[in-house]
Amino acid sequence: MPPHYLVHNLWTGLFASVFRFMASALHGYGTFDEEAFYRLLAERLRRYQDAHPQLRERFAELDLFTPQMPRLSLNRARFAAGYGDSAERPIHARGPDLPNPLLFATT
Repeated sequence: MPPHYLVHNLWTGLFASVFRFMASALHGYGTFDEEAFYRLLAERLRRYQDAHPQLRERFAELDLFTPQMPRLSLNRARFAAGYGDSAERPIHARGPDLPNPLLFATT
């Protein structure tokens, strides 16, 4: 798949659907505040990238450290497309970009 599809899947599949809820739950339980969670995640991602220099070009194509990340309205797209089986993926509504939590946590 082209890099922009893969990055889209990372933002929606991990950041929007998992990490934001995980960060909130960890904060709620007093384990990590949100910034500490994303700082740890950013540090781990950078450590992984540093340990695999042979993948440097691929990491650049799938840049997770851009200043902004897309705001995608998953629910709005699903409500418009319905929940039935379809061979096509629903097109997500795009909102204004959001600050990348990986970046603000490291500043």
